[in-house]
Amino acid sequence: MSIAITKSNDVILSIEKDSVRYLSDAETVTFMNLKSIHKKYTWLTGRLLSKYLFLKTIGSNLVNKEKQNLLKVTLTDIHKFPVWIYQKIEILTPKNVKTKKPSLYWCKNHTAMFVSISHSEPYTASCISLSNTSIDLESILPRNKSFYLYNYTGNEKKWIHDYAVNSGISKDWLLSFLWTIKEGIIKSGYFPKLTLWNIPKIEVIMPSCIHQNKNSDISSINNNPFLFRDLATIIKVKNQDFPIKIKYIQYTNLILTSTIIQTQNNGNLINQN
Repeated sequence: MSIAITKSNDVILSIEKDSVRYLSDAETVTFMNLKSIHKKYTWLTGRLLSKYLFLKTIGSNLVNKEKQNLLKVTLTDIHKFPVWIYQKIEILTPKNVKTKKPSLYWCKNHTAMFVSISHSEPYTASCISLSNTSIDLESILPRNKSFYLYNYTGNEKKWIHDYAVNSGISKDWLLSFLWTIKEGIIKSGYFPKLTLWNIPKIEVIMPSCIHQNKNSDISSINNNPFLFRDLATIIKVKNQDFPIKIKYIQYTNLILTSTIIQTQNNGNLINQN
């Protein structure tokens, strides 16, 4: 797995006139059909970042590294590779697949890489992985009462309250953290009927003793600002339990989380019921 983040405007505004040169013909068609300038900027940044990650991964062990570090990518990094090679990489979303997850193609050949992209102004994050990994990037902001009441289950609300009291971590941080996990589950595509409108149907079973695990200690998240923390836990969907693995990090005022739902060798979900 390889995860990177970049400041969207720093990249896009610097290559705005030449942006289409970084795209394949198929990508250019999609790009030109996007209606708003903002959508074009975020879409393009996500593709450029994903392509850079793929190029950096070729010939390296980034995808299989046990300890995951966050790569901070700048325009200088993007320019380390020639424009023509970016055109050989395509990040395309299949039209006939319900999950709408982008796929990565190298020289017109479909690769085994999974791609996940997330945006939270002014940043864009991307992940490429050999497993079905979904990322979500969220700002740590105060949420209104209705957001709290609607999107979290009773058990989650109790965990947020108790953990905030016992750890000193703000409720805003914990709310954002749980939200990134829930959205990652939706992005995984394993539950196609789940959307952001019925996100309360996903319950994250958080361990009460998480603060006792040094490698997963939320309260020490800033000790190494570029090193992800690991957490294994369970989600409950339609009264069925599924194990998941999470990597999370705080970057400035953002939380970035990657979520992997555990599967069997045949690709089916592991149901612990």
